[in-house]
Amino acid sequence: MCVSSKARRFIVLLAVSLGFLACSSSTAHGNNSLTGGASSIDAAGTGPYMLTIQLFAYDPPNIDVPAGETLWVVNKDVEPHSVTSESKTDDYTLGAVNGVQFDTGNINANARLEITLPVTAPPGTVVPYYCKLHKAQMPQGTVTIQ
Repeated sequence: MCVSSKARRFIVLLAVSLGFLACSSSTAHGNNSLTGGASSIDAAGTGPYMLTIQLFAYDPPNIDVPAGETLWVVNKDVEPHSVTSESKTDDYTLGAVNGVQFDTGNINANARLEITLPVTAPPGTVVPYYCKLHKAQMPQGTVTIQ
């Protein structure tokens, strides 16, 4: 039986949704491996620049963040994900744009992380990002330096 990519994505999203409802979201699981300016946070910290991962999508997918500020990342999915910069969209390889590069490593289910952007990042720089675990299976996004 051949299943189209749209049908396969629907099945994955349905399975993730059902799994999310069946799981408790009160604690983070395990430690995250972090590189490139990201660090794990213990408190339920939030900030004005928040990126949420849920149902295999980033929300918002495109976000403006001033140089030197912190981008908070929350994974509300039951699967681990990453926020990994790339030099151009659809490259699916860790890369930089104007010296701005980040890679959260695997963000476990229900975990929160932060990425601090370099204070030297030129305004107007658009850095595409993707999930290195799911690549083309997830929509990509951009961080634009204000």
